[in-house]
Amino acid sequence: MNLKIFKTECKSTEKVFVGILGISILLLIYNSIYSTLPLLQTIIFYLILLVVLCILFYISYVDFKTMEIDSWLTLGAILFLLVINISLYFLTNPNIGLVVSERFSYIPYDNFLLALILSIPFLLITLISKEKAIGLGDVRVAIIVGLLIGYSNAMMWVYITVFSTLLYGLIVGYKKKKKLKDIRIPFTPFMILATVLSLLIDMYI
Repeated sequence: MNLKIFKTECKSTEKVFVGILGISILLLIYNSIYSTLPLLQTIIFYLILLVVLCILFYISYVDFKTMEIDSWLTLGAILFLLVINISLYFLTNPNIGLVVSERFSYIPYDNFLLALILSIPFLLITLISKEKAIGLGDVRVAIIVGLLIGYSNAMMWVYITVFSTLLYGLIVGYKKKKKLKDIRIPFTPFMILATVLSLLIDMYI
């Protein structure tokens, strides 16, 4: 992990991104007071969620700064979420999953399904474009997204990802006086932002 990245200057657009992501993560953790799980299970679930989100936060910030995605962290996050989902698949009803609150359930079947649905087109785009459109790092992040938010949040995730990426591109293009096609846009931060916001919407709406 390159922690020196946090000592670099944070631009205005990055500050907005960090602010929205930070507030969203705090709201997700605040949702723990509505949990229907026993206290110990609630603490464990939200601790796991916080760790994963902090890893994703780091990955997205590094991508903002360097246009690179940490291979080991993303692979580690995938393996970690696979273990969690496989365990829940066998310990709970896979179609119901872990009922965290009246509004939110963590469902392994949904998670596996979205991870598969996202990984295939992302991998195809990577291979066809020879990593010029998106890279293998984005494929790994897409798998993480699927294992974290599930199929029921797929459309919301797509809308937020596309809209936020486009908005960022337009803002940067306006500032640099460039066309959208001439701008290099880090895709992963917006995938992760959409993940957090999708979870937030799922928990509260």
